[in-house]
Amino acid sequence: MTQRDTCIEKHLFCRIFSNLQRIFFVNKVDRQKILFKQKEIISEKKVVITVPHDLREIQKNWDELGKLDPLYAIKVGLQKEGGEWESKEGGKWDLLEFFQTGIDETASLLKDIDTLNLKLSHNRALDFGCGIGRVTQALAEHFAMVDGVDIAPSMIELANAYNKYEDRVRYYINNKNSLEIFNDNTYDFIYSVEVFQHMHPRYQENYLRELLRILSPEGVLVFELPSEYVDLKQKIFFNFTFQDIKFIHSLYWKNILKKPLFARMQYYCNPRTNVESFLLHNGAKHIYTVRNSRKIISYNYFITK
Repeated sequence: MTQRDTCIEKHLFCRIFSNLQRIFFVNKVDRQKILFKQKEIISEKKVVITVPHDLREIQKNWDELGKLDPLYAIKVGLQKEGGEWESKEGGKWDLLEFFQTGIDETASLLKDIDTLNLKLSHNRALDFGCGIGRVTQALAEHFAMVDGVDIAPSMIELANAYNKYEDRVRYYINNKNSLEIFNDNTYDFIYSVEVFQHMHPRYQENYLRELLRILSPEGVLVFELPSEYVDLKQKIFFNFTFQDIKFIHSLYWKNILKKPLFARMQYYCNPRTNVESFLLHNGAKHIYTVRNSRKIISYNYFITK
């Protein structure tokens, strides 16, 4: 059970059931307008529709999150030593405590790499989906040069403001369906956690292909990606919560007074077998897959090429 999954599930259901009546009991005229609008979008091929898994929409949503509550958007809470969950929604994060989670996570990550007997050069690293630099700053303690890349300008603005390593750490905005801003075989280490789950599988594959391209021949790529839902109940919950492209879900979020922050996110799984097959067909030499502790069935992938 982890931060984002537990916190969202804990607070969502009461909000859903208290507002569903606004969807299903709208007057007849409003209902006809909604249905007509849906039919118009479907029938008119020339209409440009921005759906949640479109990069433009992803950038817009995460840029808003970076302005509203960036620390919570990146890490929704903290599991205390006694097992008690503490939500950090509403600006409750202490900045030092927030960045300490990146230090602890990086130390655990490097320990896992050592356990797998993977050789790691400590020259240059990349934090893909870096946010405000929570892990990027921690990586700078272990690598000579570290780059962070994110789709949200507001996040990168804060990352630069919190950068304490000057030229040793650099941040980039990327809103393209590629990583052409980086050269082949550039990075000895690439890391990405709780990032790929927020993009459609077609973008997951494009970026994974690119990460393999820019990974050095002796480098290590580590990323986390949910594989599947535990059961049907969990699948319905996650799809209703995150996928704005669903008709009823779209109506629901449009008819509540205040759209919750997590409703600006999307959530996608990609089966482990699909991911491993894709990696092997796109340059991966060795794949070490480790089940992590998340409530959903999710894996950490350790890749060499």
